[in-house]
Amino acid sequence: MKEKLEKIKTNKFLPYIVTAIIGIYIICNICGFVGKSLGGNYNWLVLPAKMFGMPDTISQYDKMEPIYKYNDGCGWDGQFYYYISNDLLGTKGYSNNVDVPSYRWQRIGLPLIAKIVSMCLLKKQVSVLVYTMTNLLIVLLGFLCAIKYLKKININFMWAIPWVLSCGVLITVRCGLPDAAADALFIMAFIFLLENKYIWYSIFMTMTCLSREGYVLIAFCMFIIFILNKLEKLPFVCNRKIYFKNFIIMAMPGIVFLAWYLYVSVHFGVMPYKQAYGITNIYLVGWIQNLIKSISGNDYVQTVGLFFYLIVVMWSLVAAIRMGKKRCIYWGLIPYIILVSSFGDTVLFHWTGYLKGISVLYFLLPFMVLQYNKRFIIIKEEQKNKIENREINITQRLQMGLGGILIFSILMSYVYLNNWGWDILKASYFYNPVEVSDDFQTIENYDCEFKVVSYDYDKFSRIPNRFVAPYAIANISIKNNGNQIWSNIGNSEGNGAVKISYQIFQNDKVVQEGDRYNLLKSVQPGEEMEREIFISYPKEKGKYVVRISLIQEGVSWFYQQNIGYEDIEIQVK
Repeated sequence: MKEKLEKIKTNKFLPYIVTAIIGIYIICNICGFVGKSLGGNYNWLVLPAKMFGMPDTISQYDKMEPIYKYNDGCGWDGQFYYYISNDLLGTKGYSNNVDVPSYRWQRIGLPLIAKIVSMCLLKKQVSVLVYTMTNLLIVLLGFLCAIKYLKKININFMWAIPWVLSCGVLITVRCGLPDAAADALFIMAFIFLLENKYIWYSIFMTMTCLSREGYVLIAFCMFIIFILNKLEKLPFVCNRKIYFKNFIIMAMPGIVFLAWYLYVSVHFGVMPYKQAYGITNIYLVGWIQNLIKSISGNDYVQTVGLFFYLIVVMWSLVAAIRMGKKRCIYWGLIPYIILVSSFGDTVLFHWTGYLKGISVLYFLLPFMVLQYNKRFIIIKEEQKNKIENREINITQRLQMGLGGILIFSILMSYVYLNNWGWDILKASYFYNPVEVSDDFQTIENYDCEFKVVSYDYDKFSRIPNRFVAPYAIANISIKNNGNQIWSNIGNSEGNGAVKISYQIFQNDKVVQEGDRYNLLKSVQPGEEMEREIFISYPKEKGKYVVRISLIQEGVSWFYQQNIGYEDIEIQVK
């Protein structure tokens, strides 16, 4: 048995197999998100909004339309970076559809790579699908390099998995954000630096800085440490000879970033940092402020997420400081860790902000801790047995602690992303009426078939409700047996449209009324349709009845006509 395990561990194809499995999982994750929350439209992966408009060439080429159709829905940042991939220099007028052009255009890295991939595929324009797959391929390439390097230095490559399956990575790959790609590019650059492959480091670190500006701090620090090493002030990585040309190579990421930064500043007439509203704050002050808000608002999910964020950044800071005593290359990570510890309200108000900001630490933290413990514990000969036992105990405790933290990060990915997907479903195109008409026909014949096909109320049964808000998803099947059209179009006052909603009863009294979910289209006589809706449970413990029913806004609930509804008994513990 041991021989079989050793063969598996030494299999040179193992990193590629693991990467392929992870890739398939993420693709399935994306497909599930597209199918459940985006109505099967993959063009909505970047979550575009009507608020900012859409470039004509993109709407024509991809036949795109906004998923957020109302002025209170601003969409997600992925829409802007996708637009940039089709207007790299900002000369085609796409900046008119971007919220803060100077700030967005400084992050040209991912859009640039997507454009190159699209050109290799002989495409006139970058599509959402090509853009998303480029993002995914960069992440998988970074993961592959990570596990191959960990395997090379005899560290279990499984320690790289929590990074690639973390909330930050999955959410950014899903929605076209550049953060995960920047993390992957940095991981590859960092590994090349550890192996003294300076040219490859320079290339990948340059793309890293162009993907997320915060990484320029690391590039700058690595350059300074490199200079000090030449002056024989500090050790760098190893005792290999360092030539003058390497100084230029090490400086290149900063030079290219600065040149691009100046171009963007001049082109748009404002420096990018002036459009970075609320991104940073005084060290940990933003965290304290948002923690107080989450506790006072009984937002347990946010509270747990903020404490997790604090543990990761503080442990990473300590690990980088300790590693720097022996290998001062790791001191170059300290300013970046301090930076992500100083996020402001724009990042910290929601887990989708700060968890993607610290995702790269899920790789660096176990790497630094295990490397330090492995290489720098000194064993005195006279106390060999005693210290060896101590080393084993320390190693076990460190691995247990790290394992707990990183497993929890994967659990958070599952819980948070599912809740977030439902939020998109609520706030999206499907939740709100798609158009308005001042004329509507009152339904007189309520004849219909109504069935709850599935009701997933056990989704989070193994997780305490104090950490996860009690929600459920119901899949509803309806059939119009009447002779009138069930229109999904309401008038200017919101009346007339047929929707699906629910009321929650306790002791025959309505204690809660749910959100309205419009039909995906108008239902003709004899036509059937299925629709998923989002059920929010009461916070108070007790037994309830969830009555799911059709409703014509401003006219009547179908259940009041004794038809078109179904009751579900629930118990909130």
